[in-house]
Amino acid sequence: VKWDKPERYFKIIAKIPTLALRLRTWKFTVTITTSLEETTQILMTFTAACEALQKSTTLVKLLSVVLTVGNYLNGKTKRGQADGFDIKVLRKLRDTKGLDGHTTLLKFVAETCQRIDASIKDRL
Repeated sequence: VKWDKPERYFKIIAKIPTLALRLRTWKFTVTITTSLEETTQILMTFTAACEALQKSTTLVKLLSVVLTVGNYLNGKTKRGQADGFDIKVLRKLRDTKGLDGHTTLLKFVAETCQRIDASIKDRL
């Protein structure tokens, strides 16, 4: 049987030992530089964000207000007078409503932060 060129080509390359592994290795060597550059950029952005968070005095003020409000609300219960809180609590600030049903704990914390430091709004 006489094969056309495409079929002959595939018959020949099918005989190459560990062809699939070689092709994956070739693809890896071709794409690794781009992948490393993208990953490096992501890590640099993440590192810069971490450094900004660590140096942020505004964030410290905000978190201290959240802790103070939480301690006040929990009063003399065993959860009151805490030295810290789980970061997941921050998600609940928006969902916790006041007696009026409209004001959220997040809004209260934001207003409290503004009363403490009027310029805090511009830095958040």
